[in-house]
Amino acid sequence: MPRKLTIKSPIDGATVGTVPRRSPRDVRAAYARLSAAQRDWEDVPRSERLRTVGLLASTLRKHRRELADLLVREIGKTPSEAEAEVLRTADLVDGTVREARRLRPETIRDRRHRGRVQTVDREPLGVVLAISPFNYPINLSISKLAPALAMGNTVLWKPSTQGSVVAARFVRRLYAAGFPRRLLTLITGRGGELGEALVDDPACAMVAMTGGTETGQWIARRAGLVPLLLELGGNDPAIVLADADLDLAAKHIVGGAFKLAGQRCTAVKRVYVVRGAADRLVRKIDAEVGRQFGSVGDPREHPIGPVIDDAAAKRQRRLIAAAKRQGARVIRGGTVRGRYVEPTVLDRVPHRSPVVGEEQFGPVLPIVRVKDVDEAVRLANDTEYGLQASIFTRNAPRAKRLASRIEAGGVHLNGPDQRAPDDFLFTGHKASGLGAQGIRFALERMSQPKAIVTNP
Repeated sequence: MPRKLTIKSPIDGATVGTVPRRSPRDVRAAYARLSAAQRDWEDVPRSERLRTVGLLASTLRKHRRELADLLVREIGKTPSEAEAEVLRTADLVDGTVREARRLRPETIRDRRHRGRVQTVDREPLGVVLAISPFNYPINLSISKLAPALAMGNTVLWKPSTQGSVVAARFVRRLYAAGFPRRLLTLITGRGGELGEALVDDPACAMVAMTGGTETGQWIARRAGLVPLLLELGGNDPAIVLADADLDLAAKHIVGGAFKLAGQRCTAVKRVYVVRGAADRLVRKIDAEVGRQFGSVGDPREHPIGPVIDDAAAKRQRRLIAAAKRQGARVIRGGTVRGRYVEPTVLDRVPHRSPVVGEEQFGPVLPIVRVKDVDEAVRLANDTEYGLQASIFTRNAPRAKRLASRIEAGGVHLNGPDQRAPDDFLFTGHKASGLGAQGIRFALERMSQPKAIVTNP
């Protein structure tokens, strides 16, 4: 019998469930089965393939309450956050099916030789390895599964250990709905024990991973010429200029910083505000935190829940303490009790403070005061990351000019950093990732072009 992993809730330490602790031998066997099945799946007509992919959406909707309840208990989401993730993901599957139906071969004509034509179509890669994180274990898994399957690949799915219970429940419900088992295999276990077997297997035709930059860099070194789609870390800045609508800026910054206890790659993680607007912005941010995230505790009763584990809480405590030693003022919060971190706003934080330079991945927001917009842009770019950013100003032409100077995959003007809607391009620069996501972009990334030239 396989060994088991017991998954505990970050809310209260109660057992959420158990999952198999798979071995490298299990990984190799799964690859062999999926590789054999992929050749038949590739030959299935597209319309039939897409009907099968549609079972992902119908399963999510049918079992949304059960899956949302698991997301609350296993991840520490609020009920509204959990149900929104499930329903948003079902919509993503629908969009993937629609977009895949529209894909057509491209014709390119040789201008020098009349009648010579190249037809470019797309073919599956083979077996796609999908590695998903703890914070969005449904959405950031199925955003990989749906396009991979739609393009004729089979999938080996390795969820984060914390997130394995909800993944296993979804797969069980999916199989019961008639989804072919041979197309999708879930492998649960410790990443450190399975990593080499997952990436090194000759049948691995692509790695699609959302996770930490260090893990992504290890995969990139290990994978060689295997195609990669990596969504990695971020240290997303918000720049607030003197002419900004400060009420709007405070609302979006707070929502972006503290949702899901700040455990989002697209969370607002640092604010650069010009000095003339700083005092007013800080007051408005403080008030907005009280309105949106006034209490911390069990997420079924409070707007902000726990961080994922004790190590994450310890890290928040360290970052807050370091900022205070460097002269930062605690405007709100600052207390850590177990895995519960009060929504914390820090003002007058030095740019070189660890709470600014590192990706906190917790409910801590540092505010850095700058003399002008040029300093704001320079400091915003002073990071190894380049995922998302936001700019707040009433001057639209100026905002677009500034956006071109920001070293990030996406810049939001007068709005919060976010990945949605799922058909929008989402990508990271520098150490924040490799490859483009978004429904159409993912379909293209999870296939390869094939050219056929017809001569007259």
